[in-house]
Amino acid sequence: MIALKSEVESLAEKGSDAVSDVADEVLQAFAAIATPLRCAMCGVHYIAGLPEGNLPYICAKCGNRALYPEDRFTIVKLYCNDCGNVFIAENIPGRGSQFVCHKCGRGGACQMYKCQSCGNTWGGHGFVTSCPKCGASQVGSVSVTREEAAQFRSRR
Repeated sequence: MIALKSEVESLAEKGSDAVSDVADEVLQAFAAIATPLRCAMCGVHYIAGLPEGNLPYICAKCGNRALYPEDRFTIVKLYCNDCGNVFIAENIPGRGSQFVCHKCGRGGACQMYKCQSCGNTWGGHGFVTSCPKCGASQVGSVSVTREEAAQFRSRR
């Protein structure tokens, strides 16, 4: 199915106007019938069309209303405000933004931020605009590298 989708994408880009229009319609149909879904409770994976109604959907395996599109599950770098531990975890939809630290067991871990001016790192919730140490506004979230993501996925 992936090979077929690649061929249709190629036709959409390189074909005549009529071929491109048909290829675009086929790609839209692919999106409607081949949406990867995952249950936040039991972890089962589906490739199916999105059912009617509001998110989250009901999982056929466990019966919980915990079925989300796969792209809603993200891997994030976290910082524990209690012990300073930095670790990677999966952000599962519907579970909130509080994480339990793998080192100290407390719930003080949240998304990791870094100040580009002084190098300070800390955990914060929501939209962070300035460094708590120096007050500079050159702040950004620390992203997970491809290597870290691959290592995390291999441990699951």
